[in-house]
Amino acid sequence: MKWFYPTSIEEAMQLLSQEEVFLHGGGTGLLRRGLQGINGLIDMSSLPFNTIKREDSTVIIGSQCTYAQASDALLQIDPENVLGKALALAASTPLRNRITIGGSLAFLPPWSDLLGPLVALDARIAVAWPQKRTFSLSEFISTFSQQNKCLITHIIVPAIKTLNFYYRETRVSFDYPSFTLTIILKISEGSIEKARIIFTGNKTRFYEAKEIEEKLLGLHINTITPEDYAQELPEIDFIDKQSGSAHYLNEISKVWLERGLRSLKEGESQ
Repeated sequence: MKWFYPTSIEEAMQLLSQEEVFLHGGGTGLLRRGLQGINGLIDMSSLPFNTIKREDSTVIIGSQCTYAQASDALLQIDPENVLGKALALAASTPLRNRITIGGSLAFLPPWSDLLGPLVALDARIAVAWPQKRTFSLSEFISTFSQQNKCLITHIIVPAIKTLNFYYRETRVSFDYPSFTLTIILKISEGSIEKARIIFTGNKTRFYEAKEIEEKLLGLHINTITPEDYAQELPEIDFIDKQSGSAHYLNEISKVWLERGLRSLKEGESQ
């Protein structure tokens, strides 16, 4: 197996066009994937993707930034940033110092703590190759059959103030979550003007509770009844896991949706 050390984006793009040559960031994905079918690895450490900067109403995070770097930067900008909070809870401390944003998107495992907040925040993914453009996460998933053959340069995260709640269903804190729940509510004069409710860990990578989101719009947060919305949550296409059956995960997801909405309601009323 060959190692390549490009110093420019153009050089990396040329290498990626070769068969069975893949990008190497933090290396944690290879621990699970193995090296079968890989003839070459492209070391990304010399590419200009390891910066985080605030631009107007967004935060631009380079694909080579680790979970720990991204979380620290986001929480310094806003201690209540939902992506920052989610990444701070992900995996264990050594892994947070190795897992990169780009690598996590390339492998996009169903237990990812990155996925839910990115969808909820309407974040964008910037790709330099095989085509140069930005994508929403759903567009990114549907456009590329092999995400790990994409040269992801950075993600663009809106720096908006929201009420938010993040939960990961695990047996122990550093375990892979069976599902995650991200709730964000944007409040204007007490009324909900934007609502996003995102579950991950299901067969289609993420599920958005759009009907519940629409019912929340325009309501004063003090008037919502969390238990009613939780009971309206449709069945999500979970699969049986070690932590519980699909039926159990659907039931517990309703419990945490109610708790999440109640937490946001009570927090805003204080």
